[in-house]
Order: sequence, then structure tokens, then C-alpha cells
Amino acid sequence: MGPQSIGIALTNACNLNCVTCWSYSSLRKELPRADWRRERLDRELLGGVFDDARTMRTERVIFTGGGDPLAHPQFYDIASDAKAQGLKVTLISNLTLARDRERLVALGIDTVLANFSSGDPESYAAFHPNRSPDDFGKLLETLHAIRDAGTSLKLVFVVCALNAHILEKAIRIAEELHASVQWKRVSVTEETAALDLSAALRTALLTDLPRLQSLADTLNVPANWEVFAAELRGETLAGESVMETGCRAGHYYGRIGANGEVRFCCNANPELRVGSLHENRFAELWQGGTYTRLRAKLHGGGFVSGCEQCGKLDLNRRVWRELQTFA
Repeated sequence: MGPQSIGIALTNACNLNCVTCWSYSSLRKELPRADWRRERLDRELLGGVFDDARTMRTERVIFTGGGDPLAHPQFYDIASDAKAQGLKVTLISNLTLARDRERLVALGIDTVLANFSSGDPESYAAFHPNRSPDDFGKLLETLHAIRDAGTSLKLVFVVCALNAHILEKAIRIAEELHASVQWKRVSVTEETAALDLSAALRTALLTDLPRLQSLADTLNVPANWEVFAAELRGETLAGESVMETGCRAGHYYGRIGANGEVRFCCNANPELRVGSLHENRFAELWQGGTYTRLRAKLHGGGFVSGCEQCGKLDLNRRVWRELQTFA
């Protein structure tokens, strides 16, 4: 059996400069290295991954990236290849490069996680300094086209000092789109520290959260309110730390970087490198000794630097809760 899902970073290129982005923020003094920005996966190489995924009964591929998947010049062909193998497809994207909406919709993508940290034209332009307020309307048109095609839609909203005042607007837009919302408190670097939520802002948000949640419930907009409230309080809920849930990512999830590197998960720690698609097929790596050793190490509590900010906590939490039920 293979992983339940494989996260694939198609490319490190991106056309936006979202202020909170660790790689392309307009607040960064310099961009990442040019050779890193140019990295992207070859369609032929990915064909082998999709073939292995079908053979191993993997359910889904998740197109993500250090950049935006739609910046890959062969995105539509690659997504079609995955669907042709019977795989479900999730796309994580800012969607601004989806200029051919009909072609995007025709792919039959199952789930879209849209980067959506705004609620009106002004906040959209503030969060994306290289876009204009007029671009917000175009994004909404794309989102409506995607949802009208029956695709499951989630709006991912990074809450920071620039947009903390427009959560209600985002909820109302989500209701129009029949979308869910994932709130995420901004994670800042030294260069983006000015975007952090001040104590006063966090207090104001926590005070307003019951009203916002009530509104969302009335409008039938699902969102991660409990987790978001804990983030604002600086707390960790039960089952909200990989140190508590344990790590089972290596049994359920695979990760491929834009350079063809296969990793245990999305943690960039060098200790979690498994191998390269330029040297081995994905199935060989999944069933090989390095993956087996890392599964035992992480499952046994041998965490490495970066695990404290687990990017697959949703997965680990789900498995942990299922095991708690059985217990």
C-alpha cells in the first residue's frame, strides 16, 4: 500500500508577493536564489509517480509548491495525467494565473484550497502589493466558476495586522461561494515581524470571535474556530501538538519537491530526505530502507528540528483521534 496522498511541489516559481510569504514577501530584502526559483518537475517524471500511485492505491495528489502550481507551464497536462490515472486532485493556489477558466474547470479538480487573505479590493491589494484592487473581482469570478463546477472549495486566510478587521467580509464571501474557511494566525520572520498580531489585536479578535462564529454557523460556513482561538491565545489544544499525537505522516503521506527530492514530509530538515526521483521511482523509495527507518524514528518520538511546527498536524490529529476512539 502506498500513501493516502502525495504532496507535489510542481514549481518554486510564483507571480505574487504576498506580504506574509516566507519566500516572496514584498518585505524581504532579497528573493530566494535564482536556481531555486527556477526548479520545476518534469511531466514525464511525474508520469511515473502517477503510475506508481495508481498501483499502490494512493487516493490523491496535492499540487502545492514553494511557488504556485499554476506557474508551471505544463500544469494542465500534468493535472490531466493525474486524473487519467484515477487519482483525486487537490490544488493549492492563488488562482491568479487561471486565465483560461474553462480549461481549469474542465480538468475536474476535486478540491481547491484558495489563498484568500482578503475580503475586499483594498485588502486584496494591500496583501498582494503587485496586484491592483481590480484583480479582486477577477479572483471572485474564478472562484465562482470553480465552485459552480462542483469542486470542493476552501478559502485559506492568513490573519495578520493588515487584514484582521475583515474576517466578517471573508465569511460572507465564503457563504456566497459555498466554501469553508481555514483561519491561520500569521507566522512571521524577522523581515515580516510588523505583520504580527499585537496583543491588542489578538484580544479584540478573541472578543469578536463568538459573534463571527455565530454568523458563520448561521450562514453554514464551516471554519476551524477552536484551533484559531487557541492560536490567538498562544495555547495548544489537546491533540494539537505532534509531540502529543505522535507522527504517522510517513504511513499516510509522501512529499516531492520541485527539484525531484522525495522527503518524509513537508519539513525541510535535511534529516528527513528520503531520496530523489532522478535516481529511483517513487514506489522504490516508499518501500525502501530510508523511509522505513524514518517511519520508525518519527513514530517512536525521534523528532527533529521543525517538527514542533508540524505541517501535517491535521493528518496526525485525525489519526490520533481515531486511535483514541478505538482505545
